[in-house]
Amino acid sequence: MANIIKVHEFIKFVIDFFTFNSAVMGVFTVGVLFLLVFFAYLIENFTKKIGRFQEIISWGIWILLLGACMLFLQGSFSILDVNSSAGWEHSNLQLAVLFYCIYNIRNKGILIFNLIMPIVVYGSQSGNGSLSNQVMFLICYFILAVVVIMIDRFADRLIDSGFLYWLSMIIFAISWWIIIWGLYRFNVEIMLVRIADFIVGMGIIHFFNRFVRNIFQQYVGLKHDVQFDELTGAKNRASFDQVAEEVYQVYKKESVPLSMAMFDIDNFKNFNDTYGHLIGDEILKKVVKHFQKELFQKRTGGEIFRIGGEEFFVILRGYDSKKASKVITDIRDDLFGEPIMIGDRQVRITISCGITMVNGNDTNFKKIFERLDSYLYASKNSGKNRMTVEGTIYDFSS
Repeated sequence: MANIIKVHEFIKFVIDFFTFNSAVMGVFTVGVLFLLVFFAYLIENFTKKIGRFQEIISWGIWILLLGACMLFLQGSFSILDVNSSAGWEHSNLQLAVLFYCIYNIRNKGILIFNLIMPIVVYGSQSGNGSLSNQVMFLICYFILAVVVIMIDRFADRLIDSGFLYWLSMIIFAISWWIIIWGLYRFNVEIMLVRIADFIVGMGIIHFFNRFVRNIFQQYVGLKHDVQFDELTGAKNRASFDQVAEEVYQVYKKESVPLSMAMFDIDNFKNFNDTYGHLIGDEILKKVVKHFQKELFQKRTGGEIFRIGGEEFFVILRGYDSKKASKVITDIRDDLFGEPIMIGDRQVRITISCGITMVNGNDTNFKKIFERLDSYLYASKNSGKNRMTVEGTIYDFSS
């Protein structure tokens, strides 16, 4: 008789899984995920403007945001599903948010929240902390922590693998639901259905996410081909014409400084004539890669464009000409200090450069470009390996 009652309760529970309220909560979850992706974009752009401590601030924002999401989903479920036997639906929706974010939004705050959440859940029910529960929690928490850390570090590889993605999802769900079951001791059948519920739900989300991801990657690939120089990886002339004009239009109205640099590689034609075009290509690639790396490591937010054969343009937002010249000089010195080997011969690369800052007399971008062009040629005509900043020539070698 007891078995018949259990089966009856189990069937009623499964039927309850397909209620209108569950469907509404599913829609809520999808909406929350889209909002989180949108917030990820906003947070990234906001923290870029902060500068110092931007990573720590973004971690804190994500911890608070995920905490708000957990409370929102639990509160929404308590309103919608007061008398349903599917009383653990909100937990799966919360787990779906945690799992989706750790895979798709790369931020240490999300990792920290995923590691703290099981402790908070277990601590809130400390009255059920028998020895067996404590041991079970520690084992599940250890497994869950390992999975979450691995996802944080190797998310792209796991997604591309397919099998490892599904394996991490299953282990994540099982570990979490054993922790919850250990605290509340509901029917094991309910726990198994909830694990299956999570896997099916996340599988559907994963399918659509991959579909959107593939379309986005194709779009990014096409956009990259259109905007970037195929040989060097720098942004190309078409991209420069668009970005430079847009940046000028924005910064001419602001009090924030904007500096620009134009440089070319000294004696580049001789490299081509002496060693061949393949060596010339390698020099171009080395210079661009070096500038991109240094601009990134110095957190300048600078962009480099290839606007001619061996001629390049750098945009530095938030830098006056003095600070911009310091950045370019440091990058140039490091480049000079890393000679390239051609056969058994070391060849050092030097550049000639012009630097200027946008000022109130610049009525259009053409004026800035012409001024930089004249500064660049002043550097070259003075003997090369020089930098002209607002009309004053400096020798890099002195």
